[in-house]
Amino acid sequence: EVLSGRTREANAYYAAGKFFERGCKLSEVAIIPDEREAIISTLNRLREQYDAVITSGGIGPTHDDITMESIAAAFDVELIEHSFIVQAMTDHFGAEGLNEGRRRMTRVPQGSKLIRCEKTIAPGARIGNVYILAGVPYIFESQLDSILDQFGDRPYQRIEIEVKLPESLFAK
Repeated sequence: EVLSGRTREANAYYAAGKFFERGCKLSEVAIIPDEREAIISTLNRLREQYDAVITSGGIGPTHDDITMESIAAAFDVELIEHSFIVQAMTDHFGAEGLNEGRRRMTRVPQGSKLIRCEKTIAPGARIGNVYILAGVPYIFESQLDSILDQFGDRPYQRIEIEVKLPESLFAK
């Protein structure tokens, strides 16, 4: 949705602000298409290069939500239905409400740990140094907030000085 211009990107902005408050340096933002090989190759490069990778989106109920399966492939593990998520969705929607779309949202890479928050029944997941979060901004924010304690606690200090000169004159 971001690459087509249909959706304004908000999650990187939110994450950057929260990480700055924690004293964590955000080094790169990559926006990639819902294509398996693009996800796998970009993820593998980023997880080797950085201490942590935060993904946003592609974990919903539709056919183009392929992030979980692509991440499982990148880690060379099975994509499994997680019993906790199946039970939580069954409890909430009833057995008849656990349709194919919702069932897709119960799948996580084998060996991953769930990232639960108060804004959704379907959790994100963490495998290795990769945190897999929702794309819907209010859910992304809640999931990110639930893991921020893992990312430091010494905020950067920023001092802003207002200058009433054009940047071209002030640059020197």
